[in-house]
Amino acid sequence: MAAVCDGLQRGRRPAASRIHYGVNSTSTWSCVSHEGRPLGIVIVEYGMCPVENVSWNDVQEFLKRLNARSSAKYRLPTEAEWEYAARSGGRNEIWAGTNDPKRLVDFAWFAPNAGYQTHRVGTKKPNGLGLYDMTGNVWQWTADWYAPDYYESSPEQSPTGPPSGSRRVLRGGFWGNLDHMVRTARRIGLSPDVRSPGYGFRLVQIAPD
Repeated sequence: MAAVCDGLQRGRRPAASRIHYGVNSTSTWSCVSHEGRPLGIVIVEYGMCPVENVSWNDVQEFLKRLNARSSAKYRLPTEAEWEYAARSGGRNEIWAGTNDPKRLVDFAWFAPNAGYQTHRVGTKKPNGLGLYDMTGNVWQWTADWYAPDYYESSPEQSPTGPPSGSRRVLRGGFWGNLDHMVRTARRIGLSPDVRSPGYGFRLVQIAPD
């Protein structure tokens, strides 16, 4: 997919270093980004591993509570924003941070090295924008509805996905995938109410006007 994402080019702002919000009585999720990390894209984690086993609908409830309690505002990235960030700012990268299959183990947790479980955020190398875990560890929900042929006729400037649908897009692959499933171009669509191990999310901090 080739797309220009003006919003990301303008919004190179790191989020707060750590913000905790209780979602229910049994779990606390965190929005985390390291100081100086660009784009305001932050991974959400439980403890120090990415949150998984959450649906797209769960993420919307989390965002509602997060935005009600925070002066900063957050949302899911569009699919185009996610890919622009994963490809180190739109570079031609097969995986986030590298085109070399022999070096993929340095950048990603996936089937050959993950041991079929999630791993601590930020323990592999970041991509060219300083973003960690854009490839592997957990699939990441995006804002867009899924259509298999959407990018055959989508706008070139900041596409936001189909106006409606029955499935939402996930990107990035997870700890149980082989290398071809964690490519930056790989996309799947699932019902927004589906939960499963390996399904997580990432947030964009909305730049103030």
